[in-house]
Amino acid sequence: MWKLYTAAVVTLLAAGSAWAEPLAEVREMLGKLQGSDAISASLEVENKVALDAYGKARTGTAQLNLQAGAQGLQMNFSTDLMQRAEREAQARTANPDLAAPTAEALRHATPNDISRLIGYAPVLLRTLEGATFKEQHGDTIDGKPAQLFVFDVPGHLSSKEKEDINHAEGLLKLWLGADGLPLASEESYKYTGRKFLIGFSGTEAINARYAVVGTRLVAKSRSDRSTFIGFGQDSDTTLSTMLSLR
Repeated sequence: MWKLYTAAVVTLLAAGSAWAEPLAEVREMLGKLQGSDAISASLEVENKVALDAYGKARTGTAQLNLQAGAQGLQMNFSTDLMQRAEREAQARTANPDLAAPTAEALRHATPNDISRLIGYAPVLLRTLEGATFKEQHGDTIDGKPAQLFVFDVPGHLSSKEKEDINHAEGLLKLWLGADGLPLASEESYKYTGRKFLIGFSGTEAINARYAVVGTRLVAKSRSDRSTFIGFGQDSDTTLSTMLSLR
């Protein structure tokens, strides 16, 4: 069934035709990429703070090995990594003003974080919830021919966020390869608001590159840059992950 579906998509892309119902068909394709095929990989996480609320910069990294499949997710952190985190904690006890960049990176290597990276189709499906199709056309990405789909996405603000934010907009670009499967995506969000008569603004840019293992969509790399201006606490942070499949 999946082979027949993929063959149909390849024919459609080769012909350069527009999809009849792009949003529905992209969601259907992503729905078929939620498998639990076994994978083994190494993961590197880099949390780079170019500017924090105190005007300081720092970079923290963490590496681990993982295996996932029908049995679940197994994560292996090296002794060296944990010892580095402990040395930072000890130094911070002596001087609480010191940062702990390794611990900050480890906070982005939780089972939930990693499960999303190695099973990315549900992440994109949630992004597309409430989206509106904008355009589709032939394009290239990383030197490969592709079809580019562009959607306006809502960003899914909470009720409290909606009280403070007066304008927000989001855009998702999704590139599908000649086989009809995801190659890459770019999300961009920006917002402005006011709280306690003080204005603020922010942006987020998420770039990802994909691989398909069986029927599992994997984010080989993801970069998430967030900026904030307001309340005297401007910040600029980039979280990057690199997944090397074995």
